[in-house]
Amino acid sequence: MKARLIDFDTGSAELEDQHKTWLWHSMTLASQNTMYRIRLVGYASKRGDDSGNSDLSYARIDSTLKFLQSVDTNAMDRVETFRAVGEAGYDAPESDDSPEWRAVEVHIFIGDLPWSPPAPSLQPVPRPFGPLPGGDRFTQWEIAAPGGAFVAAGVGVASISISFEIH
Repeated sequence: MKARLIDFDTGSAELEDQHKTWLWHSMTLASQNTMYRIRLVGYASKRGDDSGNSDLSYARIDSTLKFLQSVDTNAMDRVETFRAVGEAGYDAPESDDSPEWRAVEVHIFIGDLPWSPPAPSLQPVPRPFGPLPGGDRFTQWEIAAPGGAFVAAGVGVASISISFEIH
């Protein structure tokens, strides 16, 4: 279950009634399961200074978590991510006061957490293979077939002979 609880009052961390309704329904369902995990991410609009908005986004997450704990006392132990983004979450003029950024994202996972892909900066490093022991004997080979035909660098006819050499 996931929701973006938007339209916190400007400069406030107090949950709105619609936030509490969604949180109560979601936590009631999650708490009936043997395991669930919570991820919380807080945001703030651009109005005000950067440090104050960071603190405000933290306070919004904190008030959300306190409400979750009022529904289920295990909520604190189930928090997997608690991140205050502040106003750094989006680009806009410093006077922007968009309600969709005065928000808290809430993700509640029932059961195991989903797999997270590696960061895009992580790329596999190709590793060159060294030569195999025995030199070319493992790279230059032939297959003999009944009737005398064989496949190698070219096609030809030969008598049937199979030989193995073990070193």
